[in-house]
Amino acid sequence: MSIRFTDSYVRTVRLGKDESRKEVSDAMVRGLNLRITQASDDELQRVWMVRYCPKGKKQRRAVIGTYRLVNGEQRGMPLEAARSRALDIGIAARFGRDLLEEEEQGRKAAQAEAKVAAVPRLEPVLRQYVEEGMRGRAATHIKQTIRMYERHVFPTLGATQLPDLEPHMIHKVVQAVAKKAGLCRCGP
Repeated sequence: MSIRFTDSYVRTVRLGKDESRKEVSDAMVRGLNLRITQASDDELQRVWMVRYCPKGKKQRRAVIGTYRLVNGEQRGMPLEAARSRALDIGIAARFGRDLLEEEEQGRKAAQAEAKVAAVPRLEPVLRQYVEEGMRGRAATHIKQTIRMYERHVFPTLGATQLPDLEPHMIHKVVQAVAKKAGLCRCGP
């Protein structure tokens, strides 16, 4: 069924007595659908959906938002926003792009970057350790310790994430320091 959606229609559309779900298409924007289902005894759930077919691919269908009524007041995605979003998706599909898939890939990449950024790196952890663990010691001793880390540890291991830190990496740094100080005849 295709109907020209209006705000009042979307707000007042109901299910029939023997219907558990109803899906209605907008006559103005091709591919925009409103799916109505029973959420609870007296509440209906309204979901905006879009059907689209990126050039050269299979038809796809996705939820793009919800239309909720709370105490008679509209919440969620209004009709005009749903139409605009469906048009954007449809136009991109005509040019062979899957806008929703691109956005999902972008979200996943951002989440992966955030996850990597959230893992602590060695340099800030060591700096915090020195500041907190050496409290009460002479300021010159603290500065010398930090300077030693800056000269020998941070250039090679400072950006390393803690889970990636391996004993052999630390051993290499210790060997290099000992070799510079002439304390051992270590291998290369």
